[in-house]
Amino acid sequence: CGLNEDGVDYFTRNKPYTSLPAVGTAADCMLHCFHDGRCAAWTWGKSGSPGDVAGICYMKELEQAEWPLAKVNSGMVSGSLPCDMQSMQTGGSLFCFALMLPRSYEQTLLGLQFDSKLSLFGCDQYAIYSNEAIEVRPALITGIVDSDLKCSFGGEFGTALNLEIFLAVWKKVSADGVFKNHAWTVKVDPDSVFFPAKLRSMLPHHMPDQPKGVYLNNCRYGMHGPLEVFSKNAVLNWVAGYQSCLDHFNKVCSGSCNWGEDMFIDQCMEKVLHARRDNEWGLLSEEHCKPDKRHSLDWQSCNNGNVAFHPFKTEVSYRACVARAAAPPGTALPPPPPPPPPPPAASNLVTTEPVKTTSTTEAPAKEASTLAPAHAGAAEDNRAADDEKEGSHGAVPAVPAPTTPAPAAQAPTAPPPAAPPPVAPAAMPAAPAAAAPVTPAATPVTPPAAPAVPVAKPGPTPPVAPTAAPVAQPRKLLHPYCPSTKKDFDLDPHGRSALSLDHIPTPEMCCAFCHGIPRCEAWVWKKDANMSGCPYRCWVLEGEAAHDFSGVSQSGVVSGMPPPRPALPLEKQQEAGAGLATPFPSEAGAAEGSLGTELFCFSLAAPRGAERGLLRMQHSLGTGIFKCDRFAIYSNTTLEITQGVSARVVDIDLSCPRGGDSYTALNSWVFIAVWKKVIDDGWYKEYTWIVKVDPDAVFFPDRLRHVLRDHAGAGYLSNCAFGLHGPIEVLSRRAVSVLARDYDDSERGDKPERCVNELHFGLWGEDIFLDQCLSKVHGVHSALEPRLLCEANCNCPDWFWCSNGTDRVSYHPFKREDMFKQCMANSMYGTSEVLLAQ
Repeated sequence: CGLNEDGVDYFTRNKPYTSLPAVGTAADCMLHCFHDGRCAAWTWGKSGSPGDVAGICYMKELEQAEWPLAKVNSGMVSGSLPCDMQSMQTGGSLFCFALMLPRSYEQTLLGLQFDSKLSLFGCDQYAIYSNEAIEVRPALITGIVDSDLKCSFGGEFGTALNLEIFLAVWKKVSADGVFKNHAWTVKVDPDSVFFPAKLRSMLPHHMPDQPKGVYLNNCRYGMHGPLEVFSKNAVLNWVAGYQSCLDHFNKVCSGSCNWGEDMFIDQCMEKVLHARRDNEWGLLSEEHCKPDKRHSLDWQSCNNGNVAFHPFKTEVSYRACVARAAAPPGTALPPPPPPPPPPPAASNLVTTEPVKTTSTTEAPAKEASTLAPAHAGAAEDNRAADDEKEGSHGAVPAVPAPTTPAPAAQAPTAPPPAAPPPVAPAAMPAAPAAAAPVTPAATPVTPPAAPAVPVAKPGPTPPVAPTAAPVAQPRKLLHPYCPSTKKDFDLDPHGRSALSLDHIPTPEMCCAFCHGIPRCEAWVWKKDANMSGCPYRCWVLEGEAAHDFSGVSQSGVVSGMPPPRPALPLEKQQEAGAGLATPFPSEAGAAEGSLGTELFCFSLAAPRGAERGLLRMQHSLGTGIFKCDRFAIYSNTTLEITQGVSARVVDIDLSCPRGGDSYTALNSWVFIAVWKKVIDDGWYKEYTWIVKVDPDAVFFPDRLRHVLRDHAGAGYLSNCAFGLHGPIEVLSRRAVSVLARDYDDSERGDKPERCVNELHFGLWGEDIFLDQCLSKVHGVHSALEPRLLCEANCNCPDWFWCSNGTDRVSYHPFKREDMFKQCMANSMYGTSEVLLAQ
């Protein structure tokens, strides 16, 4: 994207589909291409060019997996679409839905997606349909469609003849009417690994909507069903006109054409209802739509930048695809695993006996040319020769993107888990202290000049010579993950444990949390029938209870002992009587205050609960935000964290409700007030990067400085493939300045005017609001940086071990001080600062 080549003429397999005269500049030609959904490349004739090409803009389509052939021509300028299309025009909101077969692998996949905000659950609004009301998760119940979800296989290619099923689904979608509130409607299969953020980035190219609608074709053989994208007018056109399509094709085929719903809706929309059909080859990589022989495994790699990948029918394969898609470009990836054998229910349907069908080639001759090519992989052999044919400008080979192995520092190392990665827990176990108001908050403070705390500086740190980033060296495993685990055995049948942690989904997580509590000598993981939500509890055993091995066999109960615990070096000093005279030491190779990576860090702290203690502990170690070049803590009341360190007051109630798609804290207004205070204080102007860190996030500023050297031009960093997550938010000074100007535009200067007026954020947390405010409203460029955060809700399933490599900047959430410190020790295991506990 964004390519602009002077002195180059682009040749494509097909001739330009249109040419525009009297186009003044190459930039104007690019804009014409951007506003035309068919256009994928362009060529513009310079003034004074030989022949009659001066000022002419040639608009060109590309076939799937095609890249233009560039030839030297001094009189021409050629290029592709702009990269940051969302800053030029918004693509609009998304309503996404899926059809689910009850009690099948699809229900399991949708539960996983809901827990992790994946797939359709990252859209602005979503729905799941089935033929009965099913509670996939609490507050996630299927809508009912009038269908038994049964169909036969048939047609030319033996595909599912599921048209009647999806006509019933579309009737329900139409009756619900939710799609009318959104610019685009997306039908997605449960086994599609789908990234709504990637779809949003390409939709501006297909705007504005047309009177009869716009829909996107995702395969050179015709639209395929795993991901279908329609504009609002296209859906209105479809639900009003599908009956005329049924009548038309019944006449053409002398009865049923025996098509699946994807082929029918594609033919109906283009041939009968005359909606605009835009090819969008970046939408889908799947088993049955190979661009050519060389790209036959692209759908398994999940790393080509496409919006969706299909099919992935198991939790393990689905998670692996998400992880591969999130890997930075150029990362050396292991080969994709072979596809697993399909489960018994391999589609949205229950199959009956196959039916005899008539080939669509038997349709009347005058109409045969209007029928779409095949929608199944069987058609590929018949069309494989197309890849060898020459287009109007000669054969153009597909050029694969170059790959470069990632540096070692970007390849986190983690010991293999002993059990499959758990689904993110509904809640992290809290400290025994009283519950804090939802939404952690802290008040700003100018740090005093004390040996254990970096003194607030009047400006950026003087530049020092940069040093090479520390490389994540191969190392022995931190511990043999839970070596003494014993299944179907209860070490504490008499209930002598005094401490338990609620809602722990796996035995491995129970073992990890025991590992984080120093007095825990053994653990028991068992089900509690009286507990709502995730019904499993982790019991922590110590003293006599831990050493009495007269347990009993008990089905479903798992017991064990924790692995050895690495220790922090400062705790070793304290044990030896040395005390804590200096802040936590820098990691080997770190260069604090390096030019371009100066950090101003802040946290919001609730006055009650665990956050004050967590910040006090971080201050005593001189780590977390206290190791940045300047720090501040904010709260809604005068709050002394420790002697000489107090919070600055933000005038807002820190309590807030929960809600939205994932039942998160609806804390946007809380942080609108906090960012207002940060801007008013003005310290951000003196530092290159501004970092908001939650008190329960284990944060390594030295690691962040090394990461930031790779993102000198970014406006802000996104820490998750699913969007910005709140535990750590890293904004450039430029991005905060943009935000500050938006505050200035409001009548009272108390809110970012455009973002509040243009975004419907009533059910958003502050992280989504900030992400959308900066990217969609103000066009600030973000860079995805997976090294920033390892947390339960963003594709880091073993976050609780904190051993994902020595370049991971933060881990979240750790609400107990002992677990917090153990996470630090685990993460730094193998560096010079940590000594393995004896």
